[in-house]
Order: sequence, then structure tokens, then C-alpha cells
Amino acid sequence: MLTKRPYVPTIAAFSIVLALLLVSCKDNVVDPPPFSGITETGIVGPEPIGSVDPDDWRPIFDCASPDTGEIGVPSCTRVYPAYPNPSVGTCMFAFGLATPDSVVITLNDQPSHVAKVVLVRTLAAGMYAQHIDFAGLKPGICRLYFSIIRPPTAFSTYRDIQVNE
Repeated sequence: MLTKRPYVPTIAAFSIVLALLLVSCKDNVVDPPPFSGITETGIVGPEPIGSVDPDDWRPIFDCASPDTGEIGVPSCTRVYPAYPNPSVGTCMFAFGLATPDSVVITLNDQPSHVAKVVLVRTLAAGMYAQHIDFAGLKPGICRLYFSIIRPPTAFSTYRDIQVNE
């Protein structure tokens, strides 16, 4: 006898599995060097106000995408600097998606340790602002990973954020 099974969207299930793998794969990874360098930003937005870390947010995704012509939908998927940086307690960062995508955002407090899973969700094309809470993290530099899952591929970039007391 056949039983009906609930429908589980493939992309959502894949995103959850990927997030769990990101959290659990650290046993087979050689620790990279500690995080260093930040892009300094103020409290009003992502524009740099001091030093700029040239290693942050590489690569920028899909900049060859054609303009959608829709208001509030960027022609290029990109991630903007976190602000303020350095931060005390919380910060924000903005990102724009040119197409609907599955997004995974994690925060590492050490090179091979995911301290928080910030977001795992499929989002529509558009502009977004994401709040990040540093509660429970020790002062120091954290790395925010931003990943887009497009089976069979995934794109990833990161930003370093200085957490102060």
C-alpha cells in the first residue's frame, strides 16, 4: 500500500542539509590562519570610513546579469559591508539578490567554528537588510559567510567584523 508523503521543496531541503554540513564538517578541515583585517564603517551605513580590507566580499556574484528593470531589484547580486564595524552587540549588513536564491549566512568566531547560523532561507529577488546579534561571542574578529545555493553549484563570500565589548 502506498502512503502519501508531504512535499518538501528540493531547494529548501538542500539548503538545510548544506547548512548542517557547514556546521559539522570541521573535523576534516585544516585550520586556516586566524581572521585579520576589517573594513571600518560607521553607524549610518556601509560606506567605508577608515581602513578597507581588500580581501572582504570576494567574489561579487552575477555582475554580468542583465538589468531586471524592476524597482527594488538589483541587476547584480552583491553583499555590502557590515555596519558599524567595529561593533558592540549588534550590526547590520545589506545584500541584493538579482534573482530568487537560497541564501545561507553563518558567523564564525574561529576559522573552523560556526558560532551562529544567521539565516537559511530561499528569498525573492530584491534588497535585504540583515541584523546580526553578537550575544554570547567573545570580543575579537568574527567572519560572516554569505552563500548562495544554486544546485548543482554554490557561491560564497565573507566579511570580517570586529566585535568589541
